[in-house]
Parts: sequence; C-alpha cells; structure tokens
Amino acid sequence: MIRDHICATPSVQLLQHEWAKHGSCMGTTPAAYFSRSTALYRQVRYPDMRALSRRPALTVGQFAAAFASANPGMDAAMLRVTVDRRGWLDEVWLCLDTGFHTARCPAHQGGAAARARLKIWRDG
Repeated sequence: MIRDHICATPSVQLLQHEWAKHGSCMGTTPAAYFSRSTALYRQVRYPDMRALSRRPALTVGQFAAAFASANPGMDAAMLRVTVDRRGWLDEVWLCLDTGFHTARCPAHQGGAAARARLKIWRDG
C-alpha cells in the first residue's frame, strides 16, 4: 500500500496519519481511500512556479489565487499555504469535504496570512 501511494503522499508517517485521522472514519478500506486520494492528487495542476518564484514581492494570497486559477472550480479559500520561518513555501493543503470535493478551508485551520510574503525555491 505504501509503495503504491508514496509519490502522492511523500512520507510513510503522513500516509499513516492520513489513514488514522481521515480514512479510518470514512467506512472504506485503506486501498480504496488511498486510491481515491492518489487519483485526486494526479488531477491537481500547478501554476507556473518558475514565473511565480521570480515575482519580487509575491504574497501568499497571490500564490493561492494563481494555484486556484490553474484548477477549474477551485478558489483561493480552498487552499492553506504554509511557509517556514524565513518565508519559503513549505506546504500547500487543498481542503476537501467528506465527499472528496474541494471546499473552503475552515478559518481555524491556520496557514500563512494572505498578505504574508512568499518565496519559492527554484533551481537556477
């Protein structure tokens, strides 16, 4: 199971956490849960990360808007963007409802403020 899904969920600990916290309550098998989540991962489209990385004053809000724009039916409120202490992009979370459809992220879920500066690493 882990080998089949490690490309979409990049750590064994995260796979275990996702099943324990979310999948085990959905009345399905681990295989079905992870097959569905991996299929969703494969549908995600990324904005032009190189172009975004070159913006001198990129904000989390601008990044979220660009990410949402690359994915029809999504808006920036459906994303949670986290940054490290130095302002580098750390994670992008897509909020989903129990039917695996994108949904607005709960206000209490955290993430960086839309006005926070964001840096994206690029090679070269």
